[in-house]
Amino acid sequence: KSIMNRVSYDQFYNEHIFFSSIASFRKVMGLYGLNLFNIEHLPVHGGSMRFFSFHEEHMRESEDLSIFLSTENLNKFERFQEFGEKVERSRKRFLQYLFSLKGNIVGYGATAKSTTILNYCKIGNSLINKIYDTTPIKQDKLSPGMHIPIVTYDTFKEDRPENVVLFAWNHAKEIYEKEKDINTNWILPI
Repeated sequence: KSIMNRVSYDQFYNEHIFFSSIASFRKVMGLYGLNLFNIEHLPVHGGSMRFFSFHEEHMRESEDLSIFLSTENLNKFERFQEFGEKVERSRKRFLQYLFSLKGNIVGYGATAKSTTILNYCKIGNSLINKIYDTTPIKQDKLSPGMHIPIVTYDTFKEDRPENVVLFAWNHAKEIYEKEKDINTNWILPI
């Protein structure tokens, strides 16, 4: 799924400088005598695309590419306006759910994505009291902007937190397997 379809507003941060649509990538390639043959959707970072190109005179576009192009629909301002409205609804639902919880709420993974989510939703340490992370350089620091303590992962299993926001949601499958012996309420922010 694309950022637009998944409403993955957390993908917008300083390391992700460029985002491309199929149509825009196709147009740029045409400037250099290339064309797209096909694309492949990859699960990396919650969704990426691999482009297959060729010199214009050597190959025809795949049927799959035609389908992707017809469903992408990123050439109208209304599509982006709709995305903004969905992002706002997602924020409101997420906050309502967090405020409805009566137990302790923590985060899992002090990711760049978490910084975007926390700051956009204005979630501070009064709602999420700490974020567990395995990266030593992040531990004993505060999340940028919202100042939530980032703590060592070592105490996660001992603490057995009741409600955990999985900021590293794009690795949910692996994390759920790793933490299968922990009975917790996993919360996906997106």
